[in-house]
Amino acid sequence: MTFRNHKIYAWIAVLPLLLGTVCFLSACSDDDPDRQDGGDVLRVLTYAPNYTEASAAPALKTVTVPENYESFATLYPSADETHPSLTLFMAQPSQQQSYKYRYEGAGIWNATSKVKQETYYLYGFYPSTAVTHAEVAPVSSDYANGAVISLTGLQSVTLHDLCFTVGVKGVERTTEDADVRLGNFVYTGQEKGKNFVYLLFDHLYAAYQFQMKTDAEYAKLRTIKLKQMKIVSSGSNSFDAEITLNNTESPVENISYDMSVATGQEVVLYDNTTTGQEITTAFENTGNMVCLQPSVKNNLSIVCVYDVYDRKGILVRKDCRAENKLSSLPIVRRGEKKTVRITINPTYLYQLSDPELDNPSMTIE
Repeated sequence: MTFRNHKIYAWIAVLPLLLGTVCFLSACSDDDPDRQDGGDVLRVLTYAPNYTEASAAPALKTVTVPENYESFATLYPSADETHPSLTLFMAQPSQQQSYKYRYEGAGIWNATSKVKQETYYLYGFYPSTAVTHAEVAPVSSDYANGAVISLTGLQSVTLHDLCFTVGVKGVERTTEDADVRLGNFVYTGQEKGKNFVYLLFDHLYAAYQFQMKTDAEYAKLRTIKLKQMKIVSSGSNSFDAEITLNNTESPVENISYDMSVATGQEVVLYDNTTTGQEITTAFENTGNMVCLQPSVKNNLSIVCVYDVYDRKGILVRKDCRAENKLSSLPIVRRGEKKTVRITINPTYLYQLSDPELDNPSMTIE
């Protein structure tokens, strides 16, 4: 999945984010597959866009996807450990069912859902763990007009890059060329062994990536090792979202939000109390990318815990804590990611270490 950035994430370009993943999914169902009368296992291959820097590499044969889309395996190489499942709705005029697809690595998803040689409308989101409840409903009683995906219990600030489907393309084999386009949600089941589908995803959140460096002059005297960094929000801690999709090349018709009361929350972006991360004189990514509902941007603070060493590597201050209000963060919109750069530049040294107290020798000539 990808975000758009101004300086921001090399993941995205100028399109809405879509999580890209070329993967097989052998649909997984919450229901007993034996109760499904006949049908064939549906395998899923997913793609999503990088976040744009405010302004794709196919895993199978020749797969044409919208600009800036990447395969899921490229964007989330450790998804099997962090967010191992996506939810997919298979909707028909008379019924709908949801299934959880488990990520098995190398771009492959597996499940136990089955499809018959019938027409389905496919809608979904990733990761499954990012919501407490989800539903899909047709627009004006007909999925041919589009659908509304209702998601509840979303965190306002999170590490989950929640994405939703914006395109579907069925193929009969993994070696088949495919042109996956936005706005198509129709899939027609094929005979056994020929059911594969590509999914395109778009980002629901905006995102920030923090980078830190130490002032060059200060770095001659002190070394800072970051041990923990977290984002603290004083705003709404959760929200519900309704995503209205249509069957056009610009499928996201509307997204509405219902924000909770302002109870606040904390999200840890980095935590290593053993060795920590040394902050050098060059900007480097510090901690995980943080995703957020854009309206909470003005209610954020950053809290850091760090150790300070002198130029000889002696620990001078341990477990220092600094909290700063993020009052001037750049504006980000859904699908955009921006890099926030922080320079550590104290105006004085808090204390000298013993070696620094040594009197220099004097030579009289």
